Amino acid sequence: MEKVSFRVPPQADGLPAKVFLRRFTPVTARLLVACKRTPGGMTRNGALLRSIDKVQVGDIVVLKFPGDDLPEGDGLPAAGQAVPFPLAWENESVWIVEKPPGMVVYPTPGHDGETLLQAFAGYAREKEIRAAFRPVYRLDRDTSGLLVLGKDRFSAAFLAKNLKKEYMAVCEGVLTQKGWIERAIDLAPGSRIRRCCPGRPGTGQYACTEFIPVCHDKSHTLVRFFLHTGRTHQIRVHMASIGHPLAGDDLYGGSRRLLSRQALHCRAVSFLDPGNREEIRVSSVLPADIQNAFPRLFAEEKREEISHAIHVDP
Repeated sequence: MEKVSFRVPPQADGLPAKVFLRRFTPVTARLLVACKRTPGGMTRNGALLRSIDKVQVGDIVVLKFPGDDLPEGDGLPAAGQAVPFPLAWENESVWIVEKPPGMVVYPTPGHDGETLLQAFAGYAREKEIRAAFRPVYRLDRDTSGLLVLGKDRFSAAFLAKNLKKEYMAVCEGVLTQKGWIERAIDLAPGSRIRRCCPGRPGTGQYACTEFIPVCHDKSHTLVRFFLHTGRTHQIRVHMASIGHPLAGDDLYGGSRRLLSRQALHCRAVSFLDPGNREEIRVSSVLPADIQNAFPRLFAEEKREEISHAIHVDP
């Protein structure tokens, strides 16, 4: 997306262009600066517009964003060994990938080989795409599921404010009532990775998790999750804090007897399309390793309800 346009509503009549754009559109301060530095980057009804100029109701304000300023070459890491790019769905503004468990999003110490960034680099070169790597959020290495990437600066910024995610996980123990967990999350003492819910008030970052049990057997429960904040390891930490760690999540007290990674999957995403503002929902299947580890939770009569192929609702 090189250009985006906005019509000035009655509530913004007479406001400076900068105030209108920051108050009534998803344009960030950084994007606005980039437009101001681009020749013809901001126009009104076809004429150049300054950020201090006042807009009137009905005006069409068009912003032109600069292309990705990649360094020498294409700015992407060396392709190295080919890594498949797990593309699930795309349109003019968005890529949605289905990240498999075991793949990290960015290189980290000890995990700098088969990353999603490397997979994107190979895909971009193959398709001759000149674009930066812009995931809107991250998934832990062993968490599977849908991950959304913006194809340009505006799309990534817009999606960050207009996207909802639904997770599914298998938790240890039996849960029968839906609920909310509002507990701060902080680094565990002496650890650079593990998080905890600190006991002292006023410490850590506020976090809120909504959970809805779907079905259970004698020892595990399949649960839907909706995050109202985005903290590292949020679902994993919150469920462990109430005595129901995720199956396979030994970092937070879960057992690996049935599964060798946390049974957590980003099952669905819904968002407003950055281009036409239509609502899009993309959903995916729960991976075979989770289903096979807990067959009683995925009985045939439940399978269609809780696990289905990639699906898009425009």
